[in-house]
Parts: sequence; C-alpha cells; structure tokens
Amino acid sequence: STPFTPIQGVISVQNFKLRSGPGFLFDTVGLYDENTSVSIYGRSLGGGWYFVTTPDSRAGWMKSEYFTLNEDVTQIPFYAFTNGNLIYGHVRNSAGVPMTRISIVIWPSTSEDSADQDSTMTDDTGTYYLYLPKTLSGYFTIGENGYNCQSNAVDSSCNFLYGNPSAQSIEIPHSSDISIEFVLPQLSSGG
Repeated sequence: STPFTPIQGVISVQNFKLRSGPGFLFDTVGLYDENTSVSIYGRSLGGGWYFVTTPDSRAGWMKSEYFTLNEDVTQIPFYAFTNGNLIYGHVRNSAGVPMTRISIVIWPSTSEDSADQDSTMTDDTGTYYLYLPKTLSGYFTIGENGYNCQSNAVDSSCNFLYGNPSAQSIEIPHSSDISIEFVLPQLSSGG
C-alpha cells in the first residue's frame, strides 16, 4: 500500500480549539486563528474530528466541519483513538431504516451546563460516535436532541416525521466500548 501523505486543511473559524482527544469534553491544547493551515493525518470514526499537527508543532484533534479542504476527505485514513471511552450506535426508524443527520448528545446526569456536554450527528448509515475522556466518571445521559434538514427523517419543509426516543443512562468509565441503539417512534396519526 502507498503511505498516506498528510493533506492540508485551512481553519474556517476564529479561536478554533485544538483538543487532546476527538470530543468537546477533552482538554484544550491550543487556540488557532481563522485561515491557519494545519496538516491532517487522520480522522475519527464517523469523520467528525481530524487528527492534525499545527504550525507551532502541536498535535491533537479538531472538529472536521470547520475546515476548508482542497482534497477528497475520503482519502484521509481513520485514526485509532484508544485513550478514551467510545460510545457508538445507530438511529433507525421502527422499520429498521437508518436515520441520517440525527443529533445525539451526552451530558453528566447531574449537570445541565452545556459546557459539560458533547454531541454528534449520525452519518449516512445512521451511525454515531462519541468519545469521552477516560478521566470522566459517573452517570451520563445520552439521547437524541435534534436533526438537520438534510436528514431522511424530515419532510420537504424540514418537519421532523418521528417522535423522540427515550434518553438512556450510562455509567463511565467502562471497561469496553458502549453501544446504544435508538429507534425513532412513529408519530401517531389522527386528531
């Protein structure tokens, strides 16, 4: 196989955080200005985060949606991240159809502070991936909390066609990855 040559990505927002892991709950390693170019070496499962090196020789993770790339993102290899807890699963409707662009959020069960939460979107297969630092412990709540208008769970006017599944409670740290499945319930018809 041909060795991967890192591709260049340009940050598209101001004060963009480089983190120690692929998630919002990991420590901030540095802040970077809009239009800073970084080298991208890999992406997390689901593609939500890029593993990068910065011009000041730091390495870490940055949220993938805030980059401008001149190359095909599918050429970026998946990069294994083992220093965290992985929570993953699928969102489907009651017929088993994968639901795309559904937002999944996780937060400590004892906190309502949005700074203590992380979220992700399901991909084209209805799969989501969330990474949490191994230093976190306690009970966390995970559930569906929104959708994108490009989701297959909405109509042409961006109205959500389903009900919300119940949130789940988990305890971390956990000795292995955690899989949680969600089924979007059909809305009852009639008045």
